[in-house]
Amino acid sequence: MDRLLLSAYVLTLLILSFFSEVNSASFKLVNKCRYEVWPGVLSGANTAPLSPTGFALKPGKSRTLSVPKAWSGRIWARTLCTEYSPTNFSCVTGDCGSGKIECAGSGAKPRLL
Repeated sequence: MDRLLLSAYVLTLLILSFFSEVNSASFKLVNKCRYEVWPGVLSGANTAPLSPTGFALKPGKSRTLSVPKAWSGRIWARTLCTEYSPTNFSCVTGDCGSGKIECAGSGAKPRLL
């Protein structure tokens, strides 16, 4: 009886593991431009922020961001950025308005050059 109960328990756990996937997703960001871009990352409402929320990506380089399964948000490229000091950073296109490389709050809509 104990073996039968244990076998049923193990079988139940095995079956449940197939139905409850807890996989994350990943985004591979590739800079195919001839100039440096600064990706911005903002999480949606009621979604934990990712880290980092902004970084530099040199031409030809890539970076993979792992996100939880239930993550929502947006990722975009900022261009023509300048860092005057650690608290004075801005971009001509796609600026996120935080004054830093890392984004917080909401970002401006990207403009076409």
